[in-house]
Amino acid sequence: MNAIRNFFQLLIACASLNAATIPPTPNQYFNDYAGVIAPPSVAFLNDLLARFERETSNQIVVAIYSKLNPDTTPEQFGKEAFSAWKPGQSERNNGVLVLLFLDDRKVRIQTGSGLEKVLPDKLCAEIIATDMGPNFRKGDYTDGIEAALNHIINTTRNAYKGDGHTAAEKYLERQQADADQDGRDLAQQMVTKLKGISPLDWSGIVQKAYATHHYPNDAHKYAYQQAFEPAFQKAYAELGSRVAGLRPEQTTSGENEQVDEAIKEQLKLNPEDDYEFSHALAFNLGTNQGNPVWKCNSYSFKAGGKHHSGNVVVEQGKITYSEGF
Repeated sequence: MNAIRNFFQLLIACASLNAATIPPTPNQYFNDYAGVIAPPSVAFLNDLLARFERETSNQIVVAIYSKLNPDTTPEQFGKEAFSAWKPGQSERNNGVLVLLFLDDRKVRIQTGSGLEKVLPDKLCAEIIATDMGPNFRKGDYTDGIEAALNHIINTTRNAYKGDGHTAAEKYLERQQADADQDGRDLAQQMVTKLKGISPLDWSGIVQKAYATHHYPNDAHKYAYQQAFEPAFQKAYAELGSRVAGLRPEQTTSGENEQVDEAIKEQLKLNPEDDYEFSHALAFNLGTNQGNPVWKCNSYSFKAGGKHHSGNVVVEQGKITYSEGF
């Protein structure tokens, strides 16, 4: 029994040694990890492949490496990378991987089953031999890769029709729609509770909301974060205004001119007091004697040579300031 167990453990170990180590999914079409293509050419080729996907829905991904693991063949790497990265549209399987290992002088073009009829292995080998080979031998990787990509594009152009958007663009739109809905949902909760959110809590709240979606990668995490707070603030102001009156609009530093004038009037300040606004927190929902109001817990200014900071309550448009410290 131990001999059988050891035999199977040996098989598993051998399989692990032979398996290709696949890097994370690239976040763009053209990925030069060897640093041999000039940045303007990288930008041009990324744009070319994005336009091609919008036109056809076909996805071509290029990855240039210095070396291939000696225990792995280009064919094995290509198959496993294709399985892991899943280029193309899932329902069409119309992706193409172009993999280059420069120090090893090896190239692999891996084609999805949805394009195999128009881009079979025989044609891939021809593209490598005629478009890439002569240019690569002269050290001209840019022209060789561009020629190969144009050959692949022209060959596969009529296989499918795109909808004018890349998968990444549609994915980004979905994430932004999620962020917008999440922001609105949170706003509804806060309005129901007549509460606000501290600036210190924002990061954790957004991270928690983002994590609930279990996105396959974080390529557009920043875009989600950028969309979440504006969606919340807009909905919070709209929904909150229905119960507490209009939310006071503030500048980036927190100032509101109507609040400034109300403070001057309540404190009976004169022009010679040289009122100067300093900073303020955002107005959030709260209660005042059981009534829903907008509250700012720190509205700071300088007047009469002194610094002031206090609370501002706005109840259905009526502004009241109370000195804090």
